[in-house]
Amino acid sequence: MNLCAKFRKSARMTALLLAAAALASLFSCSSPYIRESTDEELETILYIGDYEVPFEQFYYFFMNYKNIADEGDDSYWESDDVDTEALFEKYKEQTISALLRAYATFSLCLKYDIDPDGSKVTKLVNETVNEYINETFGGAKSYAEGLESAFMTDSVFRFYIKKTECDTLLNEALIEAGVIKTDDNSIYSAIMDPDEFCHAKQILIQNDEGDDIEENYQLALEALTSAQLGADFDTLVAEYGEDLDMIANPKGYYFTHNELLEEFEEAAFALEIGELSGIVESDIGYHIILRLEMDRDYVTEYYDTLSEAYLIWKYQEAVEAEMANLTVTETELLKSLTMEDFYYSDEASETSGN
Repeated sequence: MNLCAKFRKSARMTALLLAAAALASLFSCSSPYIRESTDEELETILYIGDYEVPFEQFYYFFMNYKNIADEGDDSYWESDDVDTEALFEKYKEQTISALLRAYATFSLCLKYDIDPDGSKVTKLVNETVNEYINETFGGAKSYAEGLESAFMTDSVFRFYIKKTECDTLLNEALIEAGVIKTDDNSIYSAIMDPDEFCHAKQILIQNDEGDDIEENYQLALEALTSAQLGADFDTLVAEYGEDLDMIANPKGYYFTHNELLEEFEEAAFALEIGELSGIVESDIGYHIILRLEMDRDYVTEYYDTLSEAYLIWKYQEAVEAEMANLTVTETELLKSLTMEDFYYSDEASETSGN
């Protein structure tokens, strides 16, 4: 298994989770290729605090989560092996979480005198979108086609850019206010703090498609038993492990929060230095984790990489604190939807906004 693809949070998913809520376009476009959002797309599907979230924004997030599983083929959901209802609820929860994060960013911006709809942010968004249209896509027609393939409307993309610009401005404001400390002493102390950073190794038994899950669990149990009886952990990693990055990197992983799989992180941070976990289950398989102390030489050598990860986490932590201040209320529209409303067929698309 390639951790860059499955274990670590991918760049694609990071971009997806950073996308913001869609409202009206920030400025009108005269191109016949770039359409305005329909009334159905703008219908409120969710309330986050005082914000009204339109259907088109929910659709963008949800379809990207769904597309990861079915790869554009609705027949995937016809299989008896797929729990469609459970996965619908899972994608719905992930979508709401992503939207909550986006609106929390806007809400926190206002507390630091950054107006997400003010002239400064609007100008930055307009300039960036124009660059995408003219340079990245080479024209409005290709831009419109690109949006459609990504389940986006023009207004959704503009608020994706708006969220990105607000992230930059808000991060600068938090540093200036001292909420995020950037001096080397503070960062180094944080890296060496076991509540902020973790060093761990793992044995991963991956649940690939077609695998016998019970057989994989028994294999994980066998590896865990050997580790508990004192077998060398690195030897067990080489013998049982399917995490190729772990095998190739005998020093293990150094990470802060929100970098790796949630189940792995929670289990690793809960361990004491030198402690071995039980069998930890995640979407990709079974993990056996050994937590280790931080190596000062390693920290010195990779200080820049570790400090960058830490500063990203502290920004995320501030936004997550704001997320806790916002209430989420579903509309009757959202409550009425099922997976069929998000099928790729024209017939399903026509019903999804009703």
